[in-house]
Amino acid sequence: MTTNINKFVDHTSPLVSQHQDAKSNGTPETPRHSIDAQWGLEAESRLAAYKSGQIKATPLEAVLAKYPNWV
Repeated sequence: MTTNINKFVDHTSPLVSQHQDAKSNGTPETPRHSIDAQWGLEAESRLAAYKSGQIKATPLEAVLAKYPNWV
C-alpha cells in the first residue's frame, strides 16, 4: 500500500514556523535547547491535530503487521 505524501497537511505550529523564519544566522547547527523546544511545540501541534480530528492514529497492530520480520 503506497501513500501519497502530498495529501498530508502541515501541522507545524505557528510558533515553530516563526522561529524557523526568524532564524537566519546562516549556521547549520542549532542549540540543543532550541531543538527540544521545537520538538515540544511539534508534539503539542500533532496532539491538537489528533484531538481535533485532523489526523488519525494507526493502531500498533496495523503498523507491526506491515513489518512481520521486524518484530
